[in-house]
Amino acid sequence: MEKSVKYPVYKNKKKGEPNNYGVVSLLPALEYIFSTTLSARLCVLLVKSNIMSRLEAGFVKKRR
Repeated sequence: MEKSVKYPVYKNKKKGEPNNYGVVSLLPALEYIFSTTLSARLCVLLVKSNIMSRLEAGFVKKRR
């Protein structure tokens, strides 16, 4: 996997202060698609095999 490109984004208040900026990282499109697909498939596998607890519903779609 490649490193992401990071851009500072202005949040609010004074522009001169470093604390008023947040960092946004841009991932390459292929890496994003791969990680999203992998995450969805792992989640389905964990739910089907009852490995994921009901207490972890925040990580599973349609279980909130």
